Amino acid sequence: MCIVCALSGHYSYGQAAELLLRDLASESDKYTGKKITMRLKLKYVDWLFGKVYFYDRKNYDIAFDISLQTEMDEYRYELLSLREGLDFEVTFLYQGVGNIGIINGELVKFIPVILLKLPEGDNANKNSK
Repeated sequence: MCIVCALSGHYSYGQAAELLLRDLASESDKYTGKKITMRLKLKYVDWLFGKVYFYDRKNYDIAFDISLQTEMDEYRYELLSLREGLDFEVTFLYQGVGNIGIINGELVKFIPVILLKLPEGDNANKNSK
């Protein structure tokens, strides 16, 4: 029973779990220019060309240009958290499908999912008193 609850809870948190990258590609006109938040896994970071690639649970890829973010101080620490295979909650502006079939977007923010599961500081301090 606990295993079923744990597995169902993994993908049951609203729009981010329901929407797939292939849905974005098939209905490109509907999503172009919209801000979307999804749970994705990091596939690869290309530091030379400033690209980061994520994929969804159906192994469909999306690419982001991070060349500007690597030079901005507020993103430097976030970029250090990028680890291949780690789940992230990624927020981006959808831009369409590229020539080779990879979805392109403008990266807004990304947060490791494991950090979302940690208790918040204020609530943890109140409970311990």
